[in-house]
Amino acid sequence: MTNIQKGKAAEKGKQVPEPLWLPRQEVLAAHPEMNVSGTIALRNLAQLSAMLNRVFKKMAGPYDISSVAALNVMELLADHAAAMSPLELAEKAMVTPGATSQILKKLEACAMITRTRDQGDGRRWHVEITPLGLQQVQNCRAAAFPEEARVTSALTEEQLKQLTEILAILQHHILAEQPWERS
Repeated sequence: MTNIQKGKAAEKGKQVPEPLWLPRQEVLAAHPEMNVSGTIALRNLAQLSAMLNRVFKKMAGPYDISSVAALNVMELLADHAAAMSPLELAEKAMVTPGATSQILKKLEACAMITRTRDQGDGRRWHVEITPLGLQQVQNCRAAAFPEEARVTSALTEEQLKQLTEILAILQHHILAEQPWERS
């Protein structure tokens, strides 16, 4: 019995379900070099990410925050005492500058941020959250916390800690292998 099986599924007398994605036998036979466990884990993580994005969009849609990346940008602005540049937001939110530009356009159109040109260098912009944007971040957080608790309720506290550690390891490994690109 694995540590996962000792978690909430086992407490409720249930077996741990199989992953939603598993490679077909012919794929396994054709690719003996495949790290099967790694491929299964990452493909299922990608599917989970897509599922969580759908949950997020349903939850955050009423607050005009259209994506996790947009919420990350808004939270950075809400939690930062001063204006930030678009490039600084892109780097801290781990979103490309192009995607950040699109996010900022949408947020500005909804009056959740303001962008002003730097007085000393007209090529630079400063981005600040508006009172409406701050309220929407607070509303979104209030809606997110119970939804996050619902989604993670299938795991024990120990499993959540393990998952967080594993995700951090993968995040830092990917960043070390492929530093975030400014494109």
